[in-house]
Amino acid sequence: DEGRLLVIYWGHGGPNLWSHERLFHLADLRQLRPTSHIPFVACASCDNAWLDYPIPPVHFSMGELLVKQPNGGAIGVFAPVSGATPYEHQTLMTRLVEGLLRRNVRRLGEATLYAKNQYYGQTFAASIPQQYVLVGDPAVKLKLPKDDGQLVLDPPQVAADRPVAVSVSASSLPEETSSSLTLYVYAIEDRDLGLTRPVEVIRSNVRAELTFESLREGTYCVLLPYFARDGLHYRAARFDAIRPEVALNEETVTITSAIGTTDSLPMRIEFFNPTQQSLSSILCEQRFLNAPLQKGLLGLRDCFSLPAGASRRYEFEWTPACPNLMKLAWRGLNPLLEERVVHVMLPRKSDAMGSVALCLSRDLQPTSSQPPTDVESLSLAAEIWNIGSDSCEGAVAVLEQNGKPIGNQVPIPRLGPGERRSIALSSRDPLPAGETTVTLVVSVPDPASTATNGWRRLFVYSQPVKILRGPDLEFVPESVYVENATSGIIARTTVMIHAAIRNNGDVPIRNVPIQVYVGDPKSGSPGLMLNGERTMRIPEIPPYETVPFLARWEDCSKPGTARVWLVANRQRNLRERNYDNNTLEVPPFTVRPLGDFRIAGLTVTPTVCESGTTVSFTVLVSNDADIARGPLDIEYGFDNPLTGAKARERYVLPSIGPMTTETVRVSLPLTAGMTRAYAIVNASRELEEADAGGNDAYVYLTPVVDLVESSDARTQCKADLSRYFALSDARNCELLEPGVLRLADAFTSTSGLMPASGAWYRAGNVVGPPIRDEQDSDGKWTLAPWRIDAFPNENAGALTLSIPVGPVGNDILADVYVHSRCAQVYKNVRLGRFSITVEGSEPQIVDFKLEQQSNAPQRFYVGRYSVGDDMLDVTLNTTTGSAVSIVGFEIAPAAG
Repeated sequence: DEGRLLVIYWGHGGPNLWSHERLFHLADLRQLRPTSHIPFVACASCDNAWLDYPIPPVHFSMGELLVKQPNGGAIGVFAPVSGATPYEHQTLMTRLVEGLLRRNVRRLGEATLYAKNQYYGQTFAASIPQQYVLVGDPAVKLKLPKDDGQLVLDPPQVAADRPVAVSVSASSLPEETSSSLTLYVYAIEDRDLGLTRPVEVIRSNVRAELTFESLREGTYCVLLPYFARDGLHYRAARFDAIRPEVALNEETVTITSAIGTTDSLPMRIEFFNPTQQSLSSILCEQRFLNAPLQKGLLGLRDCFSLPAGASRRYEFEWTPACPNLMKLAWRGLNPLLEERVVHVMLPRKSDAMGSVALCLSRDLQPTSSQPPTDVESLSLAAEIWNIGSDSCEGAVAVLEQNGKPIGNQVPIPRLGPGERRSIALSSRDPLPAGETTVTLVVSVPDPASTATNGWRRLFVYSQPVKILRGPDLEFVPESVYVENATSGIIARTTVMIHAAIRNNGDVPIRNVPIQVYVGDPKSGSPGLMLNGERTMRIPEIPPYETVPFLARWEDCSKPGTARVWLVANRQRNLRERNYDNNTLEVPPFTVRPLGDFRIAGLTVTPTVCESGTTVSFTVLVSNDADIARGPLDIEYGFDNPLTGAKARERYVLPSIGPMTTETVRVSLPLTAGMTRAYAIVNASRELEEADAGGNDAYVYLTPVVDLVESSDARTQCKADLSRYFALSDARNCELLEPGVLRLADAFTSTSGLMPASGAWYRAGNVVGPPIRDEQDSDGKWTLAPWRIDAFPNENAGALTLSIPVGPVGNDILADVYVHSRCAQVYKNVRLGRFSITVEGSEPQIVDFKLEQQSNAPQRFYVGRYSVGDDMLDVTLNTTTGSAVSIVGFEIAPAAG
């Protein structure tokens, strides 16, 4: 109702609702208020645009009704006709927002097409694009706020993970701008943070200062929306929270050929600050590789600061006897120290170790972004550097601990002078948690050795490593409970199980699978959970933290005592230190029978009435469950089975007690064209039932119109019925006493009533043209002679007609024929039967069989009778189960 450009719903859904908690339901549509800013709605859900719905009594999906809603609603809905997973929805929704807000795609059709094409290009999967449809006009263009340029931010870059301040200013705002605005700040990457700050507009200018205790590394957006005469405008700008660092100017590092042990070389190394944040207390020292600073030898030690963009250069004479690396340390991400190591190692000539000399260009580095743990093999990366003057061939590397190999040998490809190679080394088994030291040993074949596999150690490097405790999941026993367990859970309703799980490890564990097992955690069966899945997942559990969660068991259907278990990481796809605490028994609870709702009785008064008459409904609703249920909705109204038209209202029963029957009394004016009254309990199917049958009841009505004022003299048998037939979609009728015409417009193949085929309507049904156009040119309807069968459950009485035959004199013999057609079809044969009595004589049976599909009128001879006056009295009786229509009578003087 407040008006939004784009509304995205993310979660469980169906054709008629959002989420089990009914965040939004079809019944809520009537509560929407008119707005001039109707949003575009996208649903990352299931079935919200199920266009080939209905599943009675719901006949339209939410997506269609939102667009058709006269008050509010949506300008368009982009939603699926079936179901999918949140991961698939995320990719599609991301592309949709990208098209609208970053690619300037404004038309709904083009934006949704862009999202589908980008999704397919990224995933090569067509299922999601095929499931999503746009409900609405694809040519509609969304009206986005106007971009009036950028805000001014100072500084545009701040340090991460420490207190910072950013000044914000905007000038020359429109004069009509409100004096009080709001600044919005959010993270670009994940839309997190979401800070809002009120600001004052003074002389069309805005000045404000944003302060933050700490910002994680990333890019942030500051947004200032405001209204002008032509609509919504905004100004925005971005700033970065960066990680302080010192960079190396690679061009200043001198590279030269190999030198001898007594040679020297002028060196020049330059460091600089690439960020816009000043760095202070930078410690720079010259050290020997793999050793602390050695006294008595040449070693540089310096402490300095680097303003934004500044650099610092060192020049010195370097010899092989000098320290071989430069190490810098400075305050980085609070409270850690950042370090950078620059090696000053150049190829050297032969020395006592021979012509091949190896070293590491940097310390051993973990191959994973996660620190090493005791549940996975230790994996380290090493960059081997040949600082000798000869090539190194046939070398192998291995990791050792306490003098014993803990991994397999890794061959090192040929290394020429000055070349580097990166290799990965792993331990065979996980190492115990705690501080330890691993040693990298590089060896080459020793030609002087007499052993079969003689090796000479060429390089040895030891490095301390801290092995962390791996993840260890544990359910919190006292945390588990079931909602409404004391009153009993109703079968086939969602069971809400609350619990908490903690991680007793030093590192986070991600994407944790949680399942509900019925019966036993090892041999039982997994229960159905949200969105038709049998597993829910917790995105991340940080070290030593407890995360509460809600597990939804969707297929609880067996009455009795339920024994249910929560199981985490059952397949052990995630490595843990201990799997013993990964199950938790849910306290047993009682599952009550679901029960059924029924229409125990439906009384409607009156049943014979004209349109507009107020009809009273008395509905008896029963609940055979042993607990109270509700709210229970009851739909009541009128319908026409022939046309499908309905006039309906809804009544909500707040609650119905266990094993009880409630009486509901309502009323509704009869709508023209409706032939029966009905009531449906639990019409929206919001409440589960054991058996959804028996929820409806119907009472046939007798909609009538009074012909006393409309009809002419009885001998004329004519009346203008046009305005009456305009009230009904069907045209079959029955003449009742006195002078009342019933519109009987419910037709079925079993009832014997004439089907609703426009080609079959003739004068005999009082719906077609007159019997003889040349004689009846007044455009009125012929009331008689005609006849059609009544409803199967009605005892149709005889109909006596007085047929005008004109002045023929007394005792004139005439042959009487009847022209009729039959609507009944049995095994492709039309059957019809009725009796006719003329002038009180013996009844004559008219029984015909027409072996063809056409329903042309048939001519039957009734007999020869004496016509004593200007009228011929005829009485018609139909046979139950047949439907005959009298098209007309033929009366001809007998020959002679």
